Parts: sequence; C-alpha cells; structure tokens
Amino acid sequence: MQVHTVPLGSGSAHWYDVGGSGPLLHFYHANGFPFRAYDEFTAELATDFRVIGLAHRATWKNVGLPSSDTGWMAYADDLIAFLEASGRHPVIGVGHSLGATATLLAASKRPDLFGALVLIEPILFSNGFSLAISTIPLKARRWFPIVRKTLERPDRWRSADEFVEFHRGKRLFSRFTETSLENYGRHGLAPDRCDTLRLAFPKAWEAHVFSTPPHAWRWLKALTVPVLGVRAELSDFVPKASWDKWRRLRGQDAFAVLPGIGHMAPLEAPRKTARLATDWLRSRQAGH
Repeated sequence: MQVHTVPLGSGSAHWYDVGGSGPLLHFYHANGFPFRAYDEFTAELATDFRVIGLAHRATWKNVGLPSSDTGWMAYADDLIAFLEASGRHPVIGVGHSLGATATLLAASKRPDLFGALVLIEPILFSNGFSLAISTIPLKARRWFPIVRKTLERPDRWRSADEFVEFHRGKRLFSRFTETSLENYGRHGLAPDRCDTLRLAFPKAWEAHVFSTPPHAWRWLKALTVPVLGVRAELSDFVPKASWDKWRRLRGQDAFAVLPGIGHMAPLEAPRKTARLATDWLRSRQAGH
C-alpha cells in the first residue's frame, strides 16, 4: 500500500495505490470512514484488479471545516479532477454509500472517465424526502437524529484500543469483521495535541455530509456506462421503494442483493462483497 499526494483545487489531496494487477479500479469510500478501514475489502479486489483510491476531502491535510455550500457534487468533482490529473482512465468505478453516490455523479458528468460502475449501497432518497430536506435550513438539520448523534460522538481518544473497544458494542459495527474493526481503529485516528488521538475523518465533516444529501435520481437516470447496483438485505439506507424504483428506471443495469448483511457490507463481508463485484466485472470481460 502506497500513499501519494496530489494538488486538487485549493487542497492537497492524498490517494492510495493498493497494488494488484489487471484493469484499473478506483474505490471511493463512505462517509466517516477512512479509505484504509477498507483494507480487507480492497485487498480482495486487488487479486483481480489494480486498485487505487482517492481519500475523501474531509481527511486531507489542513482541510479546515466544510463550507455551507459544499455538497456531494464537490466530492464527485474531486474524483473527476483526480482521474484527469492522474491521466489513468477510463477506470472501473467502485463506491460504497457516499462513495457510490459520488461515483455515479462523477460518471454521469464524465462518462469518458469510467468503463463500468459497481455501486454498493448508494444513497438514493425518495423524491418526497429529498424535497423535505431541501426546505429545511442547513443549521436546523443538525437536529436530524443521524446528524445530532454524529456531532455528539467522542472525537478524542487515548489509544486505538480504547477506540476499537468503544465501537465494538455499537449497532453499526456489530457485524464488522475483526480485521475491519481493527483497521478502523488503526487508520481512523490521527495524532492530536497533548498526546491524544482525534478522528481522522472529523465529525464536523461527517455531520455535514449527512446534512447535505443530493437528489441523485436524475444523475442516475443519465448514466451511460454499465452498472451493477448492490443492496444489502439488512440495510436501512437503500429502502426497498428506492431499490424497486431503480430497477424500474434502469432495466439495463445489473442488480444483486447481499443476504444477511447490513449497509456496511464491504466491512462486514469484505470477501463476499468483493467477489460479487469481481464476478460481475469478469462476466462483462468474458462477454466482450
């Protein structure tokens, strides 16, 4: 695993080269989790692909606090700028949650940069929910349960072990593999003053991301690259109504459900999730 820096806009971004051989694959991670929390998942992908991944701007050096006008399209634009700067495209775009939605936004704007997409649990809210959110001032959204809970979470820790043990008993983390949980502890913290550790993905950014979800349906509808949509059976983040709408809207896409797995599928079942993506991508290669 190698880490590199690249100037993107006014920031200094970092990205990871996981290694592997085969077609180039970019993985974009979820809100609140650093790229390397997914080491177990990306290592599986790297058995068949050359895997790279841009870190979300929340984790960039000296990034500061999010501005009120920073939305998810900015994260898609970061990905576009990164792929253009690297000169390595088209890529296979794989994303999870926020990363899946940002990837589909990027591919809708710049289909020339992508050969295929694997969208794992993208955030696709109903029209009514998206409209309701848009009428609420940003400052008032801090009272949304998921935003409030994020802002209330501890963000200073004495050790990675303390961090891991705290999260081990939480519902969101209850199905993580032990390796994924340890990777989250190892890479989810950064040195802070006074010999403490802080969240590498700051909670102010995590809360802001939760506060500003896009209405992504028109961008999804406009996609022209091949797509595999993946839903986790136990997830609340891709409601069945949204899943059914997606299948009606885009009959040309491939779809798969991961049974007995929650929203954090790449961290709960990294091998199974990676194999699902790999098998579909291989089948496409075999068909050409």
